[in-house]
Amino acid sequence: MTDIAELLQQGYAALREGNFSRAEQMARSAIDLDPNSGNSYLVLGNALHSQERFKDAITNLRIATQLDPNSDTTYFTLGIVLSNPANNNRNLAEAIANYRKAVQLNPNNANAYYFLGRTLQDQGKMEESIDVLRVAIQLNPNEADAYGYLGIALQNRGNIEEAITNYLNAIRINPNHPRASRAYYCLGNALYIQGKFSESIVSLRNSIRIDPHRPDAHNNLGLALEKQGNLLEAIASYRKAIGIDPDYVDAYINLGYALREKGDLAEATSIYRTAIQLNPNDAFAYTGLGDVLAFQDKINEACANYRNALRVAPNHEAARLRLKEAERMYGHEIVYGESSNVSTSTSNKSSDSCFIATAAYSTSIHPDLDTFRSFRDEKLLSHPLGAKLVNLYYKISPYLASYIAQQPTIKKLLKHHLSRLAHWMRTQRIT
Repeated sequence: MTDIAELLQQGYAALREGNFSRAEQMARSAIDLDPNSGNSYLVLGNALHSQERFKDAITNLRIATQLDPNSDTTYFTLGIVLSNPANNNRNLAEAIANYRKAVQLNPNNANAYYFLGRTLQDQGKMEESIDVLRVAIQLNPNEADAYGYLGIALQNRGNIEEAITNYLNAIRINPNHPRASRAYYCLGNALYIQGKFSESIVSLRNSIRIDPHRPDAHNNLGLALEKQGNLLEAIASYRKAIGIDPDYVDAYINLGYALREKGDLAEATSIYRTAIQLNPNDAFAYTGLGDVLAFQDKINEACANYRNALRVAPNHEAARLRLKEAERMYGHEIVYGESSNVSTSTSNKSSDSCFIATAAYSTSIHPDLDTFRSFRDEKLLSHPLGAKLVNLYYKISPYLASYIAQQPTIKKLLKHHLSRLAHWMRTQRIT
């Protein structure tokens, strides 16, 4: 007759081999022999969890903790099941309580500290997550994922340099492991934040090399490529992201902007409309569509989209500014909220005017004009000589603008060159 020890040995062997149904069979046979064997319920819980039978796994693991209340492994395993993202009845608070019990019973359980740190992050408790993950790394300095998650928590708290150090540690330990894709991805994002776009591109490409099916890595690679002026490669990256995840709204928005910069306004319009269909509450999609329509001089439709952006996000600054410009230029009746009243007078905002560009574009809400305004405000007005040039411009430009507005050929030629200039300023990150 087979005894419990042999059944459990076979059950653990089946778990290691990935034969979960056999592991379940061995565990149930062991329980039949001894209903008070906590270890048998632990094996059964593992087998059920591996089959994604979460509710049954939790039930049996809870029995295991009652039968063997001093087993840190049992509490740890129960925490794993409770915090599994695939579990529809995920319970992070209870998972954390079980991880805490595991490390209380065994302060050297590095895995329990690691998963406790991860789950604390899921609850938004970044400071505590940092402390716990540091303990996990002290106990097991070769746990690559612990460095990765510590980096995520540190970056969340604004400690970019230390986050990068931890991402690099994760990569150093397992540079080609499938999970290293996440470390490369996070490193690429951190380098992007620092403005190190070339390094960001290398890291994101490594993430894609290990896992070509990460839509977020393709999307963020597109952002970094766009920052370097590689517009066509950026567009290709956004398309790959969408090909992997056809519901990835951010990728559609980024693709729409890139197509607009390329001058493909028809497809950009279509892409933004798709983004809005996927998420009717995304203010950036409405604003992007409004900008593309403004490029095509479809001012009324552009304003309707800016209003939609403010409807779903009342504090969306870009849409608010566009509507202010439309109101000043065309006297549109703009509604910003229940109690907002915006003056239609141009006298109180004359310093916002780009007279010559406005004459060339026949509108003051075109996104190119925002580029010129940003250059004026961020670059010229911050320097004494630049401020003098701005003052001189405002003295002579109204007369020039009046003349340009009556010369269709000059308007068309000037708009063409201003558009190229604005595009160059954006791609060179001058504004």
